[in-house]
Formats: sequence, structure tokens, C-alpha cells
Amino acid sequence: MFINFKGKIEPFFNHVFIKRQQAAFFEKMKIISNDEIICIQMDFSENFRLCMQNAVQNSYYSQDAVSLFTTYVWYAGGGGGESFVYISNNLTHDKYCVNASIDNLLEQLTQRFQHLQQVHIFSDGSSQQLKQKFLFRNVCRLSQQHKMDLSWHYFATSQGKGVVDAVGGTLNRLVHRAIKSGERCTSAADFVKIAQSKTTTINVMELTQDCIDESKGQLEQLFKATKSVPETKKNSFNKSSSK
Repeated sequence: MFINFKGKIEPFFNHVFIKRQQAAFFEKMKIISNDEIICIQMDFSENFRLCMQNAVQNSYYSQDAVSLFTTYVWYAGGGGGESFVYISNNLTHDKYCVNASIDNLLEQLTQRFQHLQQVHIFSDGSSQQLKQKFLFRNVCRLSQQHKMDLSWHYFATSQGKGVVDAVGGTLNRLVHRAIKSGERCTSAADFVKIAQSKTTTINVMELTQDCIDESKGQLEQLFKATKSVPETKKNSFNKSSSK
């Protein structure tokens, strides 16, 4: 038993070290953010089930859902910024959905901040959604396309909670209350319409299937040629320069 415990000490210390260093750097980036250096946290929120007020009991077992890709952007220094949420009928949470959302977000930021040079993205390490060889490769492409230095930081295991969780929860609550008040929500478009009518502090946009299909068309061949990255699970940082 002692031998097994001893073998787990080093990985645990490594985990704690990464957690503490990332947390300190994350807080630093939020504070020093400006129109040249931007800090972003992103994650998928829990899917929202499209229910209906006064629905029959059996409808509970056949409800559709929409996905929420939540992001928060710090750009004002001292922790100031705003949130962007992409709502979609596509529930796969795959690399093409992620790319379509990030591509749109970076496009908005580059248009808004003409002197933008660096973007630091922080997220959890979900291998299905974010921490994978395809996203490693896509960081290079996005960096070149948007002409910026792009860094992606993966939080240590179980350390990725943050403001994006509150943003997703807030939207779900607002739309759920609206449905209970009699409003109809049967699709991502309905969700966006209701959310936009309930809050002006969160930028809510629909991520259509056409956008996702376009993303797939752009990246499918690139991803087919992407090679595996050794020890992906241990990777906590990925950076690409536009130069």
C-alpha cells in the first residue's frame, strides 16, 4: 500500500504545481489585458433541454436540446470584459463546432481591436472537445489567419471552473423562466431570441449548421493529415506565432 501511495506523490505534486502556476498566470492576464493583449476563457455549458409549459408528461422523454459554447473576453484591464455565447442545434460539441465559434469570435475581436497582437485562451482539458491534436493544429491556422500570436492554456484536471460557468447558468435560468411564463422555445433561434430580449450584458448568437458545415469543409482535409501528438494528456500549453 505504501509503495502505491509513494508512486502517486510525484504526479500529485506536479498537478498542484501546474494548477498554482496557471491560476497565477490566469489572474495576471485578466488584469493586464488591453486592446493589444486579450485573455479569453471558454467552455461548453450544459445542454439546454427545450421544454414547454403545460406539456404532457410523456414529452419529458422526447425533448430536444441546444448546445451553449460560452466564452468570456477580458480586454479592459483590471478584470473588465464581456461574454459571448454561441447557441446551436448541433449537440456534437466536436472540433468543427469549436472552430466555427472561435473563428467568429476572433473575427469580431480583430475588427474591434485594430492593434490586437496576442490572444491567450484558457479552457479545461476535455479530450473530446478541446485538448486534442486537431485543436493543436488549428491553433496554428487560426494564428496565421487572424494575424496574431495565439496561446492556448489547458487548466489542470478539475480546475477549469470560472466565469463562463456562471454565464451559461444565467442564460439557462433566464430562458427557462421565460418558458415557464408561456414563451415558446423549440430551437436555437428561439433560444437566442428569448435570451437577447432578457439580457443585454451577454452577447448571444446562433451558430447555424451552415457555419459548422463550412468549418468542416475548410478543415476536414487539414485534420486528416494531422499527426498524433505524443503525451497529449500531459500537454498544458500550446502556442503559435503569426510571424
